[in-house]
Amino acid sequence: LTPRLQEALDGPYALFLGRQVEQKGADLLLQALEQLPDRGGTELVIAGDGPEKRAWQVHADRRFRPGRVRFLPWVE
Repeated sequence: LTPRLQEALDGPYALFLGRQVEQKGADLLLQALEQLPDRGGTELVIAGDGPEKRAWQVHADRRFRPGRVRFLPWVE
């Protein structure tokens, strides 16, 4: 992670790196995150691109406070 992003994360975080397709299971990470406390809880960073990215962003926007789930683009 970039130093700027590391500073922006408030506490513990989980990181998903990979192509955002159903088989990779990032949707399961989003479901698991719902079970953790919001305040002072784990944040999720999802890095990469793929056909499921938009659906996962919509899910995150509906379920979590802003900044709890961050999406980063694929970097070459």
